[in-house]
Amino acid sequence: MVTELGTHAVQEYVLKRAEEKWNERRISPRTIKKELTTLRLIWNCCKDRGLISGGTPTRGVVLSKMAEKPRFMTMTEIQSTIERGNISEAEERLFWESLFLSKAETSELLAHVKENAKYRFIYPMFVFIAHTGVRRSEMTRSRVDDLNFESGVVLIREKKKSRVKSVTYRHIEMSPLFESVMREWISTHPGGQHTICFSEENAGKRGEPLTNDASNHHFEHTLTVSRLDFSDRLDSQVHHDSVRGLPTTPLSIWVHMAIGS
Repeated sequence: MVTELGTHAVQEYVLKRAEEKWNERRISPRTIKKELTTLRLIWNCCKDRGLISGGTPTRGVVLSKMAEKPRFMTMTEIQSTIERGNISEAEERLFWESLFLSKAETSELLAHVKENAKYRFIYPMFVFIAHTGVRRSEMTRSRVDDLNFESGVVLIREKKKSRVKSVTYRHIEMSPLFESVMREWISTHPGGQHTICFSEENAGKRGEPLTNDASNHHFEHTLTVSRLDFSDRLDSQVHHDSVRGLPTTPLSIWVHMAIGS
């Protein structure tokens, strides 16, 4: 049981935490700030219940300044920046994490997925993300009744928009491809309430909703297993990243097709 926790101890934690690394990079001030927010919420909750006393120990704690992330960039822009040289691997990694696909590249990617998807639900899953821009978790929460083909909109269930409501909603207009793919998918839906779920090829899981981890696995697996025919530019970048030890899964691309999560 915690009997005493002061600002000094929390500040010491912040300093030590800032020296730690994950995935070869130092823990960012943004991550540490989220951890302190969690501590503050737990502290205040316990204080309201009379379990602890005293002021919040996060008050007065100083974090190092947070660097602004690079703006979203096209592949051509990133490659042009890197080719000019005099850029560190850490900076190069940040640029690739800010990659977004053009409409043509998105169409090319979806064509690749349609051709190479191992399971029937994978192509609709990619189309859902690519043509709505929703978070991975929002895609996995989607239910069949959220698709209104008559009005041409899809209801998105949000959990991060409000601090008061557990779930909020927004509506996104269906693109022609989204509507076509989803109509076909729903016409042979494996069953259950969720829009994207395991299909009949997944033994024992038919109709079960995807977890975030499962969707992440299938996104990455689809983009890394059969990519030889998918865009020479993308494939050459994968090889380049792999040789230099930079992230290759999945081509730094699906980061901004999905999931935020």
